[in-house]
Amino acid sequence: MDDIHFLAPSHADTNAVKMANHLKFLANTFPVTLIYVGVGVSGRGLLTEGRAPQQALQAQFGRRTTALTMRPFSIQDEPGRQQWRRLLLSIERQLVLAARYPGMLADGLADYLFARSTGHFASLMALISRGCLRAIRIGAERLDTALMDQVKNDAAAEADRQELLAAIRAALLTSRPARIRAAALRRDHQRNSQAQLAREQLYEPDAGERLAAWPDLRHLAAERSRYSHQKPREAPPICAAFACLSAVLEAVHRRRFWRADRWTGSLGRFAG
Repeated sequence: MDDIHFLAPSHADTNAVKMANHLKFLANTFPVTLIYVGVGVSGRGLLTEGRAPQQALQAQFGRRTTALTMRPFSIQDEPGRQQWRRLLLSIERQLVLAARYPGMLADGLADYLFARSTGHFASLMALISRGCLRAIRIGAERLDTALMDQVKNDAAAEADRQELLAAIRAALLTSRPARIRAAALRRDHQRNSQAQLAREQLYEPDAGERLAAWPDLRHLAAERSRYSHQKPREAPPICAAFACLSAVLEAVHRRRFWRADRWTGSLGRFAG
């Protein structure tokens, strides 16, 4: 029975007693478990049949009813973040949108949906339902931040929206579990590495070949370490200086800033 709080009496009158007696009659007559759903049921006097606190012990309805509380979703700790993600994944599987993709809600809109709904299930479902309706009408067939910004939600959720959004943008609050954040960091690191390699290949076309030959270089370094106890032969200062200058000019030539073929060849012969 939904919206049971509408039956809450304001005081112990005849209607309140009749209502309580009728509910007790249903529970006694039918071999079923009755589930009452409402807001603020305990505080509205429904369980005490509208009686005064000193007469609450005489109310039989409260003795036959077990009150269960459903709190709003929270992302202050890791279990709460995991529960929020499981909820979004469950809702996501039920959406009927042509352009829906895995992770549309749980990965792309997790923080946004929590800020817009403040963790309340009713506000969340109203927002997603209105967003899906708008996505179908405009032909987008998917949910994203730009589309959801055009959707209005209930007044209570909108009142706390800006504060939660500011906390999320400042990285003070997040709805993503730790393992999801770690996976995202690994993907970002991989993309950055690929971008760095692409930039190196743009200026040094043989960068990829040198990277592929890296195991051979490590093998040579291991072979060379066997003779590390021997004192290396010192090169004359003039030869070392010309060798360094030749290496610098060769590096500049490789980046295509100067044509230094003749210079490096001449210096190499002179140093030899």
